[in-house]
Amino acid sequence: MNTNQIKNDSESLQVIKNIDFLLRTKGPKTILVTSDYPEEGHGEFAQELVSDLTKIYGRKSFVLDLRSEAKQTTPGIEYQNIKDLDYVESNIDQLKIYLDELSRHNDQIFIIHNVNKNIQTSTLPEISIDSALITRSDKSVGIKKSRYITNLINDADLPILGLVEYRA
Repeated sequence: MNTNQIKNDSESLQVIKNIDFLLRTKGPKTILVTSDYPEEGHGEFAQELVSDLTKIYGRKSFVLDLRSEAKQTTPGIEYQNIKDLDYVESNIDQLKIYLDELSRHNDQIFIIHNVNKNIQTSTLPEISIDSALITRSDKSVGIKKSRYITNLINDADLPILGLVEYRA
């Protein structure tokens, strides 16, 4: 879903337009980007989304990746992996201070959720989150699929900004 694809992909453009509209009208500052299964591309989606929102709408957004094994896949965005902030990872209060400082300098902070391989051991981060974006892939589309992470989000009364089918 990079800018080159958008020009030829009306579905991707519509997703970006809808998310931009929701960001302007709902005003969430911190957005959790997650999926119900690991390796559904939610991290890549978040990075591409931030890149496209910056290029198309001039949004100043930051990506904080909570997955320790992840890396930046989209060049030219403001990105930080939690593992590189060793003083923050072990102290939730320092993480909250860091996020507060980021929120002063960015329109939004997109937080890439760490979804464990054993889904039942996944938890929501213990930070203030305004809304969530959930990606779906072939792994999680279907009526008999588990929605453990979605249920965690619903139980926390966290507004869902959108459900996006993402194909890496």
